[in-house]
Amino acid sequence: MSGQVATRAFLSPIRTLAWCLFGVLLFSYGLLAFDSGAKLSPLINDTQRPDLVSTYILDNISGGENMRGSEEVSQVIPEWLNLIATLRTSEYAYGPDSLMETEIYYYSMPESRRKILSTHMMLGVVFCFRLSFYFGPFSWDYLPMPVLWLAAHMR
Repeated sequence: MSGQVATRAFLSPIRTLAWCLFGVLLFSYGLLAFDSGAKLSPLINDTQRPDLVSTYILDNISGGENMRGSEEVSQVIPEWLNLIATLRTSEYAYGPDSLMETEIYYYSMPESRRKILSTHMMLGVVFCFRLSFYFGPFSWDYLPMPVLWLAAHMR
């Protein structure tokens, strides 16, 4: 019986290729989540007063300065936000009405909550990597499940 399932799963190389690409996408998303957790973690990121550094970035962007690639940005801003700045503009990524206010809120949290939240984010890479194998080419009947999971977690 298991031989039939394995044969059926690999009859369509397009499906297998699509699943591999989806697995790479999940793993990349997990790496971005890991980076976000590492920047937020008080155990890994030794920046003094990251909430003030984030506020400084927001104020300078509001004043028209391009902060992309600056030392301050590399200290506190996760890579996914830098990716948005590369694809759009630094004002769109770091300026008013962006996600910078959320970053400032995260950094102003008590250290114990930042540890919990950063651990949660860093475990995302493990979960995303495991999810790509759990819903692999052998279980195409469950394809809506990872799509629903991603939609629920990408608020």
